[in-house]
Amino acid sequence: MIVLLFLVSCGSKESNVTTTQAISTAESVRNQWLKVRKAAGCGVLLPLLNRVGIYSVSSDATMDEKLMLNGMPFTFSNDFFRPESGSVITGDTTATFYVCYPFISGLTLKDTLVKRAPFTDLLYGRELSRSLSNRFLVRMKMISAASLLRFRIESSDMTDRLSLLSVSGERVYTQGKYQPYTGEWFSLAGNNKPIRFDCDRLMNNYQFVNVYLPPFDGPSDLSVSLKMNGTDYVTRTVLPHLKRGSMTQLNLQLADKKLSIVSSWLEENRALLEPVVHKTDSIKVGDYLQRDGSVSTLMDSMSVAVVFQTDGKHGKAVALADVNGRKIFSSRRLTSGKFFKTVDGKKREGFINASQSAGVDDAYRLVYKPSIPYEPKCVLGFTDGVALSNSLLRKQKDRGGEDEMLTVLQDVKGAYVPSAAEMVMLYYLVQGFGERPFAASGFIIPEGEYLTSSEYSEETFYMFDFTSGVLAGSFSKQFARMGLRLFYLF
Repeated sequence: MIVLLFLVSCGSKESNVTTTQAISTAESVRNQWLKVRKAAGCGVLLPLLNRVGIYSVSSDATMDEKLMLNGMPFTFSNDFFRPESGSVITGDTTATFYVCYPFISGLTLKDTLVKRAPFTDLLYGRELSRSLSNRFLVRMKMISAASLLRFRIESSDMTDRLSLLSVSGERVYTQGKYQPYTGEWFSLAGNNKPIRFDCDRLMNNYQFVNVYLPPFDGPSDLSVSLKMNGTDYVTRTVLPHLKRGSMTQLNLQLADKKLSIVSSWLEENRALLEPVVHKTDSIKVGDYLQRDGSVSTLMDSMSVAVVFQTDGKHGKAVALADVNGRKIFSSRRLTSGKFFKTVDGKKREGFINASQSAGVDDAYRLVYKPSIPYEPKCVLGFTDGVALSNSLLRKQKDRGGEDEMLTVLQDVKGAYVPSAAEMVMLYYLVQGFGERPFAASGFIIPEGEYLTSSEYSEETFYMFDFTSGVLAGSFSKQFARMGLRLFYLF
C-alpha cells in the first residue's frame, strides 16, 4: 500500500499569501523561500484508509506551517487524501514526512499510546522516494506495526458451535506502549496471559479468527484453546517468530474429540487492513450466506445462498441456484438407516396444498404448514437434512461418481442435501401460502423434480416436484436422475 504526499505549485497565486513568522531572518533567503512554497495534498493508491494523520519535521518552515503539518488529519477525496479542513502550504522540500493510521487527534511525533489486547492492525509510513518539478511528490509505503496470527478452524461436524478462542505464550503480550508515527513498540508486558475472543459461530465452514500481536524475534511457545459445544480443547506449538507486516496461519482441526494443528503457512508481506464486509448485526430472511460462512446484507460474487429461516443469529439458507447437471442419489447400496413409510402419518405420497381447482383427489391432498406438529417418524416431521446427509457421508467409504449427490457434498463446505420436509418448507415459502412469496435478488426459484436425503427404503428415496408440489417416495437411488438444490447451516 503506497501513500503519495502530493504538493502542487500554486504559481502566481502564492504571491498574496502572507507568512506570520520566518525561520530565517535574512531577507534574501526569505524571498527565495517564498517563491517555492507549495500547496500540500495527500494521495493514496488504495482508498481503504479513510482518514490518516500527517506529521512533518522541517528546519526551514515557519511556525504556522509547522503547525499545519503537526498531526493534521487528511481524508480521502477525488483520488487523493487532502487536508480535512482548509489547505496546507509549505516551501520546504527537505521536510521529513510521517504518516499514521488510524488518525488520532493531538498526537506529536514522539507521543506513545498504551495499547491492550485484543490489538488491531496499526499502520505507519516509510518514505520510498521523492521528486520535485512543478510539484513535490513523496512516495511512502504503508507498513503494519503488528503481526497477524490467523487461525483457520474446522470441525468434522458442521453442527458444532465455537464460543471461544484464546491464545497465550511467552512472547504473546497483552499490553504495551505504541508510537503511532514511527510504528515502534515499548514496554511490552502481560506475556503468558490469555487473549480471549468470544464468539458464537456454527462450524458450517472454515472459521477464521485474526489475532494481531506486537512483533517479536526468536521462538516462542504458543498455547491455543477452543471452547466447542461447551467443552474446552487445547493444543500447543512453537512459533519461530512474528515479524511486523507478516501473517502466520495455523490450520486447526477438531476431530475425534481432539484439537490439532494440521498445517501452517507464513506470508512475509500480507495485505494490510481487512476488507470491508457488509455484515449484519441481526440476520434476517433474505440476507446472503457468503462463501466463507459469514452473512451479508448485500449479494456479491462471494454469495452462495440466501437465508430463508433464522432466529437472528443462526438458521438455514438455500443455494442461489441448482447444482449443475442432474444427479442420482447413489450408484451403490447406501443408506442412512432411517426410513419413512408415510409422508404425514397416513399417506405415502400426495400434492402439497393443492387448490380446489386443481382437481386433486382428497386421497392425494396433503395439507402443510410449518407450524403443524407432524411426528418425526413421518417425512413432513423430520427437518434435519444435516443428520441424514452426515450419516450417508460417514457410510460412504470413498468418493462416488461425479453424477452422485454425495460427491457434490464432498466438494462444497458447509452444505447438505435437504430432507424432503425442508424442501416442502421452501416450497411453502416460495409459493406464498403463508404470506407474501419468498424471493431474493439472484435467487433462482427451483423447478421440476429434486433429490432429497429422506429415504423410503434401502433402495428408494423421496423426491419433491417444485413445479407440481408432488411429494413421493419409491424412486430408485441408482437410476432416478433429478435436480439438486443444496441447503446450508449458518
